[in-house]
Amino acid sequence: MCGRYSLGCTGNQLYDRVSTYNLEITTSKSSFFDHPASYNVAPTQEAPVYTAEHELKYMKWGLVPHWARDMSSAQQYKTFNARKENLSSSKMWTAPCNHNRCVVPITGYYEWQNKGKTKIPYYLTRKDRRIMFLAGMYDCVKSKEFFSYTIITGPAPPNMQWLHFRMPVVLEPNTKQWDEWLNPSKTDWTQKELADALKTECDENTLEWWRVNTDVGKVTNNGEYLIEPVNNEVHQFFKGKIETVRAPTKKERTPFTEKKSMPQKSSLKHEDEQSLPKVKEVFEGEHVNYEPRGEKRENELKQESGSSNKSSKSKKRSIKDMLRSRSSGKRQKLEK
Repeated sequence: MCGRYSLGCTGNQLYDRVSTYNLEITTSKSSFFDHPASYNVAPTQEAPVYTAEHELKYMKWGLVPHWARDMSSAQQYKTFNARKENLSSSKMWTAPCNHNRCVVPITGYYEWQNKGKTKIPYYLTRKDRRIMFLAGMYDCVKSKEFFSYTIITGPAPPNMQWLHFRMPVVLEPNTKQWDEWLNPSKTDWTQKELADALKTECDENTLEWWRVNTDVGKVTNNGEYLIEPVNNEVHQFFKGKIETVRAPTKKERTPFTEKKSMPQKSSLKHEDEQSLPKVKEVFEGEHVNYEPRGEKRENELKQESGSSNKSSKSKKRSIKDMLRSRSSGKRQKLEK
């Protein structure tokens, strides 16, 4: 799911940063409201979206359907996430999916990892610090000129399930999925088409993540400190390994500045990559030799058979001695 995200730039800065993708923007920069940066955007708050008509527009997060008549009771309809599996079957999403598709520009989003009763917040963002775009839909209650939007989520890929079983759909500008989703002439979707256009993927060469302060859980908290890494560590997805590197400085996070390579601080390996002893195991400072199971059993049988042979031989000897002593006693009696 996606219940909190960051947009760490003002409205004017966002306009410029979206333009770096060579995207058409029909909204003039002078008319675009210069909204302040927010590092803790939450449902019911206002934030910008980019529509299929190439318009940058501020809307409320939490979609209210166009057929809602009484705005005082519209709270029951507000939904800040929409499952991509339900877009073609739910009456709630049919109209927005067919006619009001958009993407939500962000600089990163938060996700909470559940560990028992504890929830640990993490922040995910692009390595190059460019704007990310999440697939979304919007609607408008025309009688009130009330625009609202929702963010689409899907099942998390295997490399993200350690954090949460769902994640927002990230769309990359100027790709096939981007063009399909923001094609205003397409007004009917099959579930297969939606599955192809809205893939939940985590590109390990593009994204990185780190643990952040628990203050982000309170919507009234805001400020750049919310995205600062805990313990100054940044974790990167890279070919199935987790690497720990120095956290970016404020200058490195600033857009349009040259990014310096971050030196590797230390590396963590999975347990299955560690070399384990194949023949010997260290136990309390001593080496214990292992024998194959078959050979061990064979040796035990030999020892058992050897001991039984010895006992049988000793029994035979004792019987012979008894017979000899008896025969010698009888001879002595006869001689007398």
